[in-house]
Amino acid sequence: MQYFVVQLRRLILANGAIKRATLVLLDIVIAALSAILSFWLRLGTWEISFVPVAIFFGLAISAWLVAAQIFGIYRQIIRYAGVRTVRDIVAASFVHSVVLVVAVVALGVVGIPRTASIIYVVIFTAAVISSRAIMRVIISDLLPSRVRRGRQRTVFIYGAGKSGQELALSMRSHPEMRLAGFFDDNVDMQGRRVDGVTVWSPENLANVLRNDAVDEVILALPRVNRARRAEIVSMLERQSVRVRTVPDMTSVLAARSRSRMCTRFASRTCSAASRSRPTCIFSALRSPEKSSLSPARVDPSARSLSVRSGKCGRGS
Repeated sequence: MQYFVVQLRRLILANGAIKRATLVLLDIVIAALSAILSFWLRLGTWEISFVPVAIFFGLAISAWLVAAQIFGIYRQIIRYAGVRTVRDIVAASFVHSVVLVVAVVALGVVGIPRTASIIYVVIFTAAVISSRAIMRVIISDLLPSRVRRGRQRTVFIYGAGKSGQELALSMRSHPEMRLAGFFDDNVDMQGRRVDGVTVWSPENLANVLRNDAVDEVILALPRVNRARRAEIVSMLERQSVRVRTVPDMTSVLAARSRSRMCTRFASRTCSAASRSRPTCIFSALRSPEKSSLSPARVDPSARSLSVRSGKCGRGS
């Protein structure tokens, strides 16, 4: 088992060309097995002629490789495979099924049932999607758990909502951290399990932290008011555990979007100002220590970017 883990880690750490070649070989094997199985399901017997199956397999894998190239199937990163990856695989399978059916009908090879193409596409598509899902589980979940070294930090997440679940998902790729459970104020969440981990009530906080020897509690409470957050932090500090907090990703993305809008607005203002002045005022406001403009030449009415509020306002 350890040999298998070592070889798998070598493959994961290999360059992109080797990984893509491995995926191509895997899909070729899946295509061959799917072709044989589709003929067996269609004919109802294992007494299958080799030549029709070989011709069918050649047409099928050729059509798939072309479709996979068009939809970028082998440029996907398996570790982060998700709904979009499945969507691309389904789209590529549809295109390659159309090509395969047309080729089978046009060639009219004796011994190749037309309906075998439909059966083959269903089996092949399901097998490819399943292979990507299994590989993702192995890379993201099973493999890190097999290569852990040294002492792990036992971690609880306070907040089993969307932010807490996203944090738990990201912790899978950090083998030095072990997620032991959740705390949540929501009564409906208490007692349930998130990816096999129990959600506890805050009333059991002291006993749970003491029994599990918890090193750290991470707050994933982006929508909790300051008073409740301070109460939670005070309650955790009495248990002598380290407390950290994570921002809500929705808020972070929204703040970045506002910053980009303000930057574009400031750039347009700068362009308008540069028509009447030889030097850009906004550049002077952003980095006055590097600008050759004197303070007297900076227009105080110029618009600038307010980083703290994430909104556009007048320069101070």
